[in-house]
Amino acid sequence: MLKYFVFLKLVLVFVQHKLIFAIQPTTKNNHVLAGHVFQAYTATDWFNCLQTCHDDPRCISYNYQRSEEANGLCELNDCGVGDFCDREGSLFHSPGFVFQQIRTSKVSAVLSYISVPRTSPKNVTMVNKTYKSIFITWDAVPTNQTNDEIFGYEVEYSIIEGGQPAWEKRKVFSVPDVHFNLTGLIVNRRYEIKVRAYNQCGNGPSSEVLWVKTDERRPKVAPPNIIAVRVNSSCVLVSWERIPNGKRRGLIQKYRVNITSKISNETTSREVQAPTQYLEIVGINVDSKFTITVEAANSKGFGPVSEPVNITAVP
Repeated sequence: MLKYFVFLKLVLVFVQHKLIFAIQPTTKNNHVLAGHVFQAYTATDWFNCLQTCHDDPRCISYNYQRSEEANGLCELNDCGVGDFCDREGSLFHSPGFVFQQIRTSKVSAVLSYISVPRTSPKNVTMVNKTYKSIFITWDAVPTNQTNDEIFGYEVEYSIIEGGQPAWEKRKVFSVPDVHFNLTGLIVNRRYEIKVRAYNQCGNGPSSEVLWVKTDERRPKVAPPNIIAVRVNSSCVLVSWERIPNGKRRGLIQKYRVNITSKISNETTSREVQAPTQYLEIVGINVDSKFTITVEAANSKGFGPVSEPVNITAVP
């Protein structure tokens, strides 16, 4: 009989005040919303706690500690579960309590439709690059696909080693715009780049992968171990070794062999296409009065000239 009376009393109050939660209440047994209590007191019963929350416009929800006795702890909250992206995760297990939200705050009215961005940025494009930087742009994720403004974007990139991204070396940057300049990169190396949008609820899906290789630079050093041997009075065989990895700064495309007279200081040059690493100089009366130098070139041009070597006779 008492339970029926309490239920009838609640229905009458709901009709009288036209409470929102009479249509769509949010109730969770054995849970509380913690950290948002602006008032706590000992209520005479559950209805008293509910009525107090309803009468205070600041109160969006309440936690009530049910007790075998009439009195119970009533905590009034200034927000509800709709104010959080993780609605279930915002409530904490607390045996003996009941959580109920009776109205919708302005924040929760918006957040009730918000989730992490569901769309990835499109058209991630390399606009410009150097030997140590890559400038990229992408299309903004439309806000009508996220139900809120985008807070920003995360740009994630990693160098490619052995054909695979070296994720232990990956870097992530948060940027407010739809462009970013990746700097401090390694010359003539391939990078994997991804972009994703984020908001207050977290990160959205990543874009399609963009692979970009930084520019080459002119070779850092000259070809090593140059040998110039006089085969006969009108023929000299010049050979050299490859520039070591990490110092080529790109794909070696050709070599240039320079023959310089010690008397006139005039230089004659011949080019050799890589991967050939020797040159027979024929038709020039070369002798000990000449020196030989070699330089290598990639797509950016020739690197430094080697130290001159003297022509030696065949042993």
